[in-house]
Amino acid sequence: MLDEVKDDCLPEHALVVDCGGICLFHYKESGLSYVYLRGGIERAENPFGEEWFKFKCLREIHSRVVSELAVRKAIGPSEFTFIRKYLGLTLREFASVSGCSVETLDQWICGEGFQPDGAVDSLLRLLEMPTAELDMKLAALSDVAYLSQSA
Repeated sequence: MLDEVKDDCLPEHALVVDCGGICLFHYKESGLSYVYLRGGIERAENPFGEEWFKFKCLREIHSRVVSELAVRKAIGPSEFTFIRKYLGLTLREFASVSGCSVETLDQWICGEGFQPDGAVDSLLRLLEMPTAELDMKLAALSDVAYLSQSA
């Protein structure tokens, strides 16, 4: 569910993604408590008369959130998870690409450990990488994993 909010009720640290609309919604489903959307959402009713929302350009919304997070560089576990999912990476794939262990990353994400050295830098470098290059890197990693399992 998206809650409509007024401009004067925004927290100071709010990240507002402007999608060319007037209404402002708190986008809690992003997993980031401070993300708000201005427009980009279509209201509708289901056959039972219940209100629902349809995102007009979800990939573009997520792209803008990721761009803003990269600029802010204040990346905690929630931001890390959002960006990792945006890139389409499992935790295991990210661990392979970054050189961090899955266990260390998982502990940090769950609030049980410190941020692994280089995890955020690796994530930001992956964001800058062209999609084709990232796909090749992941394919090479999966080939290596397959070869080590069959040996």
